[in-house]
Amino acid sequence: MNPTHLYSKFLAGTCSEEELQQLLNHFANHGEHSPLATDITAMLEDDSIPEDPVFRRMLDKVLLQTDSYVDAMLHEPNATLYPAQAAVKTKIYRLKYYIAAAALLFFMFASYLIWKQNLLVDSRPTQAANAITKFTPGKDKAILTLADGQQVVLDADKRDTVSLFGKTQLLNNQEGLQIMAGNADHEADHAINNLTTPNGTQYRIVLADGTKVWLNAGSSLKFPAAFSGKNRQVELTGEAYFEVAHRKNQPFTVALPDLKVEVLGTHFNVKAYSNDQNIETTLLQGAVKVNNGTNELFLQPGQQSQYDKANGNLKRTIPEEASTIVAWKNGLFSFENTDIKEVLKQLSRWYTIEVVFRGGVPNRKFSGGFERQTSLEQVIKILNESNINCKLQDNKLVIYN
Repeated sequence: MNPTHLYSKFLAGTCSEEELQQLLNHFANHGEHSPLATDITAMLEDDSIPEDPVFRRMLDKVLLQTDSYVDAMLHEPNATLYPAQAAVKTKIYRLKYYIAAAALLFFMFASYLIWKQNLLVDSRPTQAANAITKFTPGKDKAILTLADGQQVVLDADKRDTVSLFGKTQLLNNQEGLQIMAGNADHEADHAINNLTTPNGTQYRIVLADGTKVWLNAGSSLKFPAAFSGKNRQVELTGEAYFEVAHRKNQPFTVALPDLKVEVLGTHFNVKAYSNDQNIETTLLQGAVKVNNGTNELFLQPGQQSQYDKANGNLKRTIPEEASTIVAWKNGLFSFENTDIKEVLKQLSRWYTIEVVFRGGVPNRKFSGGFERQTSLEQVIKILNESNINCKLQDNKLVIYN
């Protein structure tokens, strides 16, 4: 069938699974040279995407995500993110729309599957369905522990002002937590505060230097109210995405267990959960240096460092799709050939549910995407449709091999 006709059917929600697979195969075989890619580019440029608000939010997130790659390609000519990057810079912005279109297709495909599965859900309430509602998606909340031990519960839906020492004030609103004024000469402003996001929560903070940090579920960020001296340093456990404010003479350091990430100004993701074997640093824009005290690695955009906590090995890799790693920041779960154990770890942190394996851990990979506000009931159906047998039992997510 003609790819353009397939795509039209896809947007209308009338594609069969076989037709959807044909459409994905077309993109895989022809890439940006496909006439369909040209049609999609035109669609994006003239804003003729369907008015469905879910698709609109996805498009906005995909375009925002792609901006980081475009900036990296413009300012890092030697970086290698995509094969098409060998093209001259005048074609980069056209490439932006192709990347966005391909990613949009991926996310819309996942949304279509969710929509299709919803049609199969019995509208009558059941005991299992009522149990699942206990495990709601995470929220924008956090706990701020001040240097003097005082604790403040933060909620993005509430506007608060927290006074610290000297002239420092912390403003909390829908944008997260922002340090409004830090006194670099005030000794008390150098005391360390701690922002914690328990499982089932996430939060954003703007530090005193303007650096933006998104903190994922089950994470903690230690930071001062003001930066002074030759270095800006914070401490992280868990996962966070950083957009570091550039200060040429004051490098920014993220201290991790047995590892440091040093930057001047850049966009990167750090994943350093205590129950993960590796600490992963993924660079989207700029440059970073990862140092374990013995060895150091310099990363370019699209590259990732992996530090094995068991043997101390530090290596550089290129992830299959860097954008999937930071999808959580944009309100999405996105997996590309991801080990099912890693998928379930992320779901466990976000939905605050214990995962139990019956018969061993399945040796399977999962590819797919859905919004982080998707209900646990829908997620379970998606996993079962992907031949990952699971169900809610005794307030636990049980996986059967």
